[in-house]
This record gives sequence, C-alpha cells and structure tokens, in this order.
Amino acid sequence: MQKILITSLAAYWTVVFAVGACGVAGLSAGIHAPDLFATAMAVAQALVALLFLWTAFAALGHGDEGVDDVARLALSAAVLVSVAVAVEQAVVAGASTPGAASTMQFAALAATYLVIRAEAAERKPRSVDYSSAVARRLAVGAAHGSMLSRLSRRGPEIVESDG
Repeated sequence: MQKILITSLAAYWTVVFAVGACGVAGLSAGIHAPDLFATAMAVAQALVALLFLWTAFAALGHGDEGVDDVARLALSAAVLVSVAVAVEQAVVAGASTPGAASTMQFAALAATYLVIRAEAAERKPRSVDYSSAVARRLAVGAAHGSMLSRLSRRGPEIVESDG
C-alpha cells in the first residue's frame, strides 16, 4: 500500500510542477521576452518536478531507505517554490494575502507531507520493551539468593571470622 500511495502522490506533484514550469515558460515567452524571475520560476518548478519524479522512482524501488529523505527534500523545495509563486501573484494582483489556489496548494502539500511521514512511521519496526522481563528475572534472582541464605542459616550480612 505504501508504495502505491507515495508513488501516486509523487507522480501527481511531478505533473503539477511540470505543467507549472511549462506554463510559466510558455506564458512569459508568448507575451514578451521572458524576464529573469519568470525564467528562474520555470527552472525552479522543473527542478521540483524532477525531485518528485525521483521520489516516485525511489518509492518504486526495493529499498525504503532513501524515500523519506528525497520526499522531504522535494516537499521542502515545493513549499519554497509555492511561496515564491504566491508572493508573485499577490504582488501582481495587489493583494496582501495569497489567493485561494495558493492556500489549497499549501494545504495539499502539508497533507502529502503528513501521509509520507505516516507511511514512514508505519514501516519502521517497533521496538520491544524488555524492561518487565528484566525486572522479573532480577526479582527471581533476588528471591533465590534470599532462599539460599535462609537454607544455610546465614544472614546476608554475616562475615566469617578467621579465628
């Protein structure tokens, strides 16, 4: 189940950011010559799409050790790019808050992070607590020592003298 869910989420975000990169590059090229910010945003969104693609391939692989690190990196980069896009849209629109689409994207990225963390926690083997077994063995050992001491009629504090 974990591979299907993580792979599906990573594939979804790969498509979202790849389409965003193509849209930014296409819109800025169609209107006028692309400025530095539009080019940087297109490259950043393409890199985030590649990170999510890497996460999908890592989840499909047999080893689970690299998925969490790559997913965390991809989600961090996605949040940074989404913040930059939301700020740019707010500046262009003259608003002081991000729009509903940006807010929904942040919520979806947060939900994706929570799902990936929950899957990672589910994969980790649970440690067994042996403290009660150790305490029981120590108590049995103390009781055995006390019984042997009573049978030999020596107290635990009696020291034999040399004379």
